[in-house]
Amino acid sequence: MARPATVSRPPVADADTDTILDWFRENARLLIIGGVVVVAALLGFWFYTQSRLLRATNAERTLMSAQQAMAQGNIPLAQTDLQTVTTRYRGTPATGQAALLLAQIHYDQGQYEEGIRTLESVAGTRGTALMRPTFEALIADGYLELSNAAEAARHYQNAARETRFVADRDMYLAQAARAHVAAGDTAAALSIWQGMADDPQSPVSAEARVRLGELMAAPVRGS
Repeated sequence: MARPATVSRPPVADADTDTILDWFRENARLLIIGGVVVVAALLGFWFYTQSRLLRATNAERTLMSAQQAMAQGNIPLAQTDLQTVTTRYRGTPATGQAALLLAQIHYDQGQYEEGIRTLESVAGTRGTALMRPTFEALIADGYLELSNAAEAARHYQNAARETRFVADRDMYLAQAARAHVAAGDTAAALSIWQGMADDPQSPVSAEARVRLGELMAAPVRGS
């Protein structure tokens, strides 16, 4: 009995190779486009990071120039450099320090509204988060100079909420309580002083007890 003829088949490895090559030929254009997109994305990321680094470096250099000008008594030059940092280089790590120095220059010149605007314009931007309590306290100082004690008290309390340190929190709250008294809201001041008077660990507990005695001997006003 004759055997059936065998059909020759290409090796499996060769068939797989042909399939892969065919797929590459059919999708060559898409592969090239994909490669170009990946390269472009990598280049874009590199340029972005380099641009951020350059901006941060220029901001630090300008801030140092301003500090040197202040040390030499050249306030107009320092003010110009600080304004550059808070506007052109806003969002860099130098922004917060520049804003604090610029606001202080405004305050020293009696320009309290300008100082407050400077601080508020950069508050919350990149690089200022850790300085938020200082920003709020300095804004409050400005409002006190403008005879707006109620607004000052609000910002001192904001500073107390923002700080991570218990001692600083109590100091800010003490300033808020004094501002409430100046604003005529003794009820709010009493609430703050009472909380610290009850805490023997508070750095202002002694003052809090004294202020409580003074306020409780006077008619309570406010909410």
